[in-house]
Amino acid sequence: MDEQAIKLGARLAAMEFAICELFSAFYQHVPAAQIHARHDQWIEFLKQRGVPGVDAAMSDLMAAVVETALRELLGLIESHARKPRPQAEK
Repeated sequence: MDEQAIKLGARLAAMEFAICELFSAFYQHVPAAQIHARHDQWIEFLKQRGVPGVDAAMSDLMAAVVETALRELLGLIESHARKPRPQAEK
């Protein structure tokens, strides 16, 4: 793996962590079932969208890859949201 790939991987990991932290705070008092249902709605919305400017086969391929990535991220968010959050110091 070259240096650029390592930097991009590290940047992606940092963004995923930050997103999980933000959603965890947002979902603090939301039941897990509601979180999961909302995430399922996002996936269904995504499935209905095409990728403009590419042929249908490439659009389907890109949509599948994005869906897989989004499912992984939403799984991380749900897992992160279930962890107890530390109380802020006063």
